[in-house]
Amino acid sequence: MTSFLNPSSGANPPGIMESTKYYAFWRDIYNHGQDHPQIHKKIMQAAEKVLNLPYEPEGHSYSQTELSQRRNFLNDLKEELLYKLVKNKLSSFEDKKSINILETAKDLSLKLIVSVLQNNPQPAHSNLFIKALGHEGDDVREKAATALASIGNRAQGAVPALLKMNGDEYNNVRESTKLAIQNITGKSLHEFVPDFIKMLDDEDNGVRKNAVVSLAMLGEKSHEAIPAIIKTLGDKNKQVRAYAALALGYINMEVHKTVPALIKALSDKDKSVRAYAVTALGLLGEKAHEAMPDLTKVLNDENEKVRHAAQNAINEIKGGIKANE
Repeated sequence: MTSFLNPSSGANPPGIMESTKYYAFWRDIYNHGQDHPQIHKKIMQAAEKVLNLPYEPEGHSYSQTELSQRRNFLNDLKEELLYKLVKNKLSSFEDKKSINILETAKDLSLKLIVSVLQNNPQPAHSNLFIKALGHEGDDVREKAATALASIGNRAQGAVPALLKMNGDEYNNVRESTKLAIQNITGKSLHEFVPDFIKMLDDEDNGVRKNAVVSLAMLGEKSHEAIPAIIKTLGDKNKQVRAYAALALGYINMEVHKTVPALIKALSDKDKSVRAYAVTALGLLGEKAHEAMPDLTKVLNDENEKVRHAAQNAINEIKGGIKANE
């Protein structure tokens, strides 16, 4: 009789095995170790335990939703995470053949795992969701952050990773991350300004960029970061320098320090940094009046967007001065 762990050559197995792509995958795994059916069984039981999906008993009738979840789980085999988790579950298994079989089955989709687990996130899933915060898909990062927010103060270990990605380029991810941090710690984001300042020295470009974006979004509440942000205008990464310049405009305080720093940034070799420095001066309005001669020179910048931003900044500064006359 055909079973879940022993596909016959004459017909596709029942249940989720009716998926041709899944069936081909399982047959490949089976053929690599057909003398070890118990290994196969342990692998699948471990995988489904990690996913909170019950192991399929013979004769069980699955709903379309359950079938879809299982098809998706084994049809989109792209990530390593579940492989590592499953391997840990089989850590007591010393046989080399079992590891070889598992290596063949290692591409398991983090995106699909998160989609399954997000509906009922548990503290035990925290490490998986933390891993998903670094996924290339913004929808996956959002779901992971939302799940951690639901877990709340039982996901304390996720706070460092959440802080590092708080400046994500997508608003939906930032909002989910903010909620997660607040739910887990019971604190507002501005209470983490010292943490964001420390991240400006992180070796990872993305972490430094996200930190400076986080500080920019906090506006005046991150005024204590101004010296560190000014220092960041000299960062080796052009994107980090650009966001640092913009952050000074959003914080809009201590202009006696920020305006000279932004004027210097107008000479940056990168056009995006120059454009953001110009934009920041415009955000400061009349308080950046001393930058007018330098902004006038920027009207001759080689880059059209920088020239356009300079004209807008000049108009903003002039408008502020005129409004207060």
